[in-house]
Amino acid sequence: MRNKNKMPTPSIHDEKTILEMNEYRATEAKVAKPVSISQLLKFAEREDWILMTLGALGGMISGVTLPLFSILLGGLYDDFIVPAGVSVLPAGEKYAKLFALVAIAAFVGGFAQMACFTIASLLLVNE
Repeated sequence: MRNKNKMPTPSIHDEKTILEMNEYRATEAKVAKPVSISQLLKFAEREDWILMTLGALGGMISGVTLPLFSILLGGLYDDFIVPAGVSVLPAGEKYAKLFALVAIAAFVGGFAQMACFTIASLLLVNE
């Protein structure tokens, strides 16, 4: 379980509590030493690993969308090359729906990536 260090509540007449509070402030004011990623990941718990895995999956989904947009755009150009008098509206509707689906996937993947990595990093740094 995560440790939640709480500052003691001082009482006006309690000198010991005031000393503890000053000691707490002194320890909090110390500058933390930088650590490597492997040292930081030693403290990772199960939920941290789950968040980092979900963030990586979100990043993969987000990263795959640009090549998908390129493929869709190429198919759109191919479908728009039609003889005179033939409507391109059905092809346009099809690709509009596909572009919307890829855009939604990009949004969800990007959001999951940022949210999961942000939460995991906050949990790891605060340990």
